[in-house]
Amino acid sequence: MNIMEDKNKTDKTKISFYSKMGFVVDKVSEDSFYENLLLGLSKVLEKSPCVSKISLKRLSGVRQVDIRAWEHNNGVILPEDLRGFYSSTNGFLFTYEFSYDYRTTNEEDKEFRLGLIQINPINDMIRIFGYETKTNAGIECVGKKHVLSLSRESKEYHVGNMSFPKKVFQNGAEKCSTL
Repeated sequence: MNIMEDKNKTDKTKISFYSKMGFVVDKVSEDSFYENLLLGLSKVLEKSPCVSKISLKRLSGVRQVDIRAWEHNNGVILPEDLRGFYSSTNGFLFTYEFSYDYRTTNEEDKEFRLGLIQINPINDMIRIFGYETKTNAGIECVGKKHVLSLSRESKEYHVGNMSFPKKVFQNGAEKCSTL
């Protein structure tokens, strides 16, 4: 068997494995992964004259054995999507500076505010206590709103932070405006 046949055999094995799982996985670049994760926000912010110093701190994914160890130590089983997220990246920190005075040429006169989106590493997740509990967990519809009901068995964790200025740049407009 030559190398090409071996490669084709491996590719067919991967395709049949993923077909059994019900999805096909394409290779995605790391940049594309984070761009999709942030829903294209970084591209929008790059175009804004109000925004500067965009930064993304990336963390490597967590091994499945470490995720299971964290679950065991914390007495919780993470949903499959969250487990998949942490196996892809162990959180991230996205920051940028926002200034209402973007037309001011003197940097010292500008007042900057920090924009922040942070997903904590799995070991930094914080359990939250103090929610009202009911006998059954679930989601209740109250009018047009969905309300989360927690039971005694429910466990709530703080996963990350988000901080946004109260003013945003109107895409395509010449000014920053209040929300």
